[in-house]
Amino acid sequence: MNIEQNNLRERRACLRTIASPAPDHDRISILSGALPSSGLIGGGQIHVDLRYIADRDLIAATTLAEYFQVAAQEPCESLEAYADLVISDLSNELVPRWIWLRLQSGGHQVIQQDCQPAWNNSEILATLDFS
Repeated sequence: MNIEQNNLRERRACLRTIASPAPDHDRISILSGALPSSGLIGGGQIHVDLRYIADRDLIAATTLAEYFQVAAQEPCESLEAYADLVISDLSNELVPRWIWLRLQSGGHQVIQQDCQPAWNNSEILATLDFS
């Protein structure tokens, strides 16, 4: 196993999940915070805004801070690369019906979203304020 695979496993191991209390219902979970960006060229703080609709599992909110501390050590050349890394890890471990991630550092923002192929609930997404 190479260093990249070890880092991937270490990051994703931080993303512990808990069972959704009602997996048949769509519910939006919103988590946000700031994290150091020691792996991002230019450094500084990154503000994170995560919104997702769980399928079977929820992210244990207390573990997200631990994940970001580990992920912040990954060398990324851009905020876009960091967003790719984070959304890939979250999608892999959580397998959400829908996920939306915004990273902001200074005046630079990156927004990414993904969803399961057959999922569609535009009514619940219409309730969100993305400002």
